[in-house]
Amino acid sequence: MTKVVMLPISTAALVAFFLVAPCGLRAQQDKTEPPDSRMPGTRNVVIGPDDALSISVPESEELTKMWRVGPAGDVNLPLVGTIPAAGKKVDDFERELASKLKEFIHNPHVYISVVDLRSHPVTVMGAVGTPGTVQLAGRKTLLDILNAAGGPKEAGSTVTVIRKRESGPIPLPRARQERAGGYYVVDLEMKDVLEAHTEAANLVIQPYDVISVAAQAKQQKLVHIIGEVTKPGAIELVQQQTVSIIQALAAAGGMTRTAAAHKGVVVHVNPEGVRTEIASLDLAKIMEGKVKDLELVAGDIIIVPSSQIKTYLELAMKSTLQYTPIILARF
Repeated sequence: MTKVVMLPISTAALVAFFLVAPCGLRAQQDKTEPPDSRMPGTRNVVIGPDDALSISVPESEELTKMWRVGPAGDVNLPLVGTIPAAGKKVDDFERELASKLKEFIHNPHVYISVVDLRSHPVTVMGAVGTPGTVQLAGRKTLLDILNAAGGPKEAGSTVTVIRKRESGPIPLPRARQERAGGYYVVDLEMKDVLEAHTEAANLVIQPYDVISVAAQAKQQKLVHIIGEVTKPGAIELVQQQTVSIIQALAAAGGMTRTAAAHKGVVVHVNPEGVRTEIASLDLAKIMEGKVKDLELVAGDIIIVPSSQIKTYLELAMKSTLQYTPIILARF
């Protein structure tokens, strides 16, 4: 029969035990380290109604979960009951909850993060990539919010910020107070807002601010038809980029009996109002199908002259640039 010999524990073994033991204790302490799921930039956020908080208390499983702040700004928690949360920063609320839990838990570790921010809305409307609501998580500037909304898209030259009176005045020189509505308003140049070093770009946005980005004025894409036609006017290009001469003449009700159809002219005028091209056309042959029809683009002017007027080109050009045309059709 084999005899088991019990050896005394050596001093070296005892030293080894006590060297290893703290590692085990440290492993237990690691469980109380802050979770990594905190939203970046939310440590200084002021908690508000309807926000969702992730509360981690390693010493209490029933407390460690997500809790929604109620409409009145309170959170109803196990052990401590109802606690006001709205209006407090995350760090401050952590300390307050830890203090209350000391009555029930020895040395509680409390970690809180905002996981769903609903109480700091900023409305961005107008010519941006994604108009809608942006939630403020920490300190954000006007340029930050514009970028969060997709940046300006086909924007005009101005950005307007509207702020509730309760949030305080807008700290910019041109800001004004609208007495009727109880709001502060400031109109800013887009070029200033997009330059990171300016006051406009660094305006700190407050919850419930409204940011309106003006849209770029869209120039109508018109093909004019003037002279000896039944209804002089213009065709607006909306869904297509071109319109044929036959379509244009039809929209104008056709040529009059005094039209010099063989002496038609197409002139192109660029957006700056400068004449860049001119071509002579036999409108009669186009209408009869003897000559290929042509496609006209925005800025083209069809001039149907009279056989009785020799200076039709100069007169027609002058009148076209000075009048607001009647829209005959849209293509």
